[in-house]
Amino acid sequence: MASRSRGRQFAVQLIYQTDFSGKTFEDVLPLFWKQQEDESLNREFAERLAKGVLDNRQRLDLELTGYLEKWTLERLITLNRIILELALFELENLDETPWKVVIDEAVMLARVFCGEEHISFVNGVLHNWCMKNKE
Repeated sequence: MASRSRGRQFAVQLIYQTDFSGKTFEDVLPLFWKQQEDESLNREFAERLAKGVLDNRQRLDLELTGYLEKWTLERLITLNRIILELALFELENLDETPWKVVIDEAVMLARVFCGEEHISFVNGVLHNWCMKNKE
């Protein structure tokens, strides 16, 4: 698997662990990486994404709310919310990846972590964002 794709998967897991462990991001990191095989190529990217989402969550959620049609953040399953926050953070803050790739990666994350029935939802929300913010 491409290292950036794997890095995004790790970022989702890091955010999830931080949210539900009651520990800080910095406290979660050592145990998380201890459980992974040699993933040094993915580590920096995963940490940058996860930390970016956690540090900017309030702003990301506020913006994300504007693109949820007939939904609220509270109604989203946790992993869908994390995937959308992660994609939105990457779209707004990391210019090194084309926006179409970021959306494709978010759809893949939805498939891996949430199941086939969540793909169209994630794609639709991010498509709404792109229609207002990209070409």
